[in-house]
Amino acid sequence: MCGRVTFAAMAALASCTYGPIHTVVELENAVARPSSHVFAMASIWKRKRDPKGFLATFPDGGSAKIVELEARVYVIDVARRVVVRVAQIPGFAGIPKPKSVHINGWQGGDLYFTLFGYGGSGWHGDDVSDARRLFYRVSPGGNVEPVEQLPARLESAAQSGPTGDPPFLRLSRGHAEIDIGIDGQPRSSTKKARVFIDPETGEPKFDPVPSPAVLKSEPLRKQN
Repeated sequence: MCGRVTFAAMAALASCTYGPIHTVVELENAVARPSSHVFAMASIWKRKRDPKGFLATFPDGGSAKIVELEARVYVIDVARRVVVRVAQIPGFAGIPKPKSVHINGWQGGDLYFTLFGYGGSGWHGDDVSDARRLFYRVSPGGNVEPVEQLPARLESAAQSGPTGDPPFLRLSRGHAEIDIGIDGQPRSSTKKARVFIDPETGEPKFDPVPSPAVLKSEPLRKQN
């Protein structure tokens, strides 16, 4: 009897396999820079293998295997139709149970963002008593460095307005895309753009639509 049970358990274990590696991206937030046609976008970028097989409830059998994990930050210039990855933090800088990456805003030319997560482990889950927050600054030249805390005042906006004439940007974030209205809300705007996540690379790209009429934009520099 014992031999039969052991054999069955081994067979079940053998049936718990993983599929091919694929890319998954979670859009976290998008923040417009006030009075501009520029916004920043944060995402969690993963390369993972999904579980396959019978033994889905065995520890880790029902969980995807994460091959690579990064927090990524992009600056997107709608006027120039340019997307620049300005920061990528491999492994969430060692946070054991990463949860989010969040754009906080700008001060001068510097962009600030936050990584958040918990201590813990795969066996014991999140240790909510051990919250982890790491703050970063991206300089106009593309240098990324950790900082002790965020500045007291940061510029940010869900829309880059002024509210008068003309509106500059209105953002509407979906699961894997951001719709952008230039002269009004995205649904009613006659001048619009759209950024979507490429399913193969996980990188944001502009839809191939005519470039909207926009104002003067600032040059962007890629992270070194």
